[in-house]
Amino acid sequence: MNKIASIAIDSLINSLVGYKYSRSRFPHTSSPFDAKLFRTVSDGFWHNEFLTSPLDNLTPAVNISALPKKSWSEVYKITFPSIIGEVSNNIVWARLYTPKSNKLSPTMSGPAVLIIPGWLSFNYYAYEGICKAYIKQGFSCLTIALPYHLQRSAPGSFSGELFFTADLVKSVLQMRQALVECRQALAWLNSVFTSISVLGMSLGGYLAGMLSVFEPSLKSAILLVPASNLVEPLMNSSLCKPLKQRILNNNSNTEISYLDDLLDPRSFSPQLDKDRIKFIAGIYDRTIRLEWIEKWCAAWGHDQLEKVQHGHISSLLDRHLIETMASFAISKL
Repeated sequence: MNKIASIAIDSLINSLVGYKYSRSRFPHTSSPFDAKLFRTVSDGFWHNEFLTSPLDNLTPAVNISALPKKSWSEVYKITFPSIIGEVSNNIVWARLYTPKSNKLSPTMSGPAVLIIPGWLSFNYYAYEGICKAYIKQGFSCLTIALPYHLQRSAPGSFSGELFFTADLVKSVLQMRQALVECRQALAWLNSVFTSISVLGMSLGGYLAGMLSVFEPSLKSAILLVPASNLVEPLMNSSLCKPLKQRILNNNSNTEISYLDDLLDPRSFSPQLDKDRIKFIAGIYDRTIRLEWIEKWCAAWGHDQLEKVQHGHISSLLDRHLIETMASFAISKL
């Protein structure tokens, strides 16, 4: 896609986000930053049992019900209880797409991929092009709703609004909740399919990258325009401008830097071989900039960054790119 169209699509989305924030009914303030509480949360963030225990220990009790079929797949609603979510947001929702020949039963087989959407994603349909390409390759696809997104949005809020807020401690806890719930989803997929892979976009790309740190059993991980550093887009991206103002009104730059220290993926090493991880960056992306992803790749010793002529959102419209991602996944089985 050309530069003008890519930037126009991103600008339209940014304007829509700004409008939604301007109409928000939720407070823009939070309690004063509690450094002691933040330290307590951060000390246990990466070393809690839900991130470090084997996947088999996390397999949830899943409820499954059929939804109207697509011409190219069976479709099912998936729900399961979060083992770490707060009471008001402790049911995980997801949508499962399986090849038409599959029947939903304990004998379900074949490879599966967990698809993790980006921040503020407001429907499943944006990711169905990816699902369709993967299903052509024989995969089943599980698209997960992150905390406070889609059906999990709080009444009166828009999808994703309450995932990141001016309350930095709560935002960090929700990042951990998202990671743990993605591990639960992988645990279930691993229990009924023959292999598991992951694909994430933007915030979902960050989560997919961190799953590659914890999950050596993954066959592949595709990081599509991944949020390589949460503070950089917060401070420099037009998409994050309304959230940035809320956070700066309630926290100092020093307090915000704590997020960077805690969540920077460059501080970690993946358990997957480098050739099983695919980074994709948009040349025209002003939300997650190319140079930020290049730094992440360099930190992980990854020299195969794929640079595409897209902004942040337009990659979801590129059929050739999507088919390339599915082909990469099938090549790693």
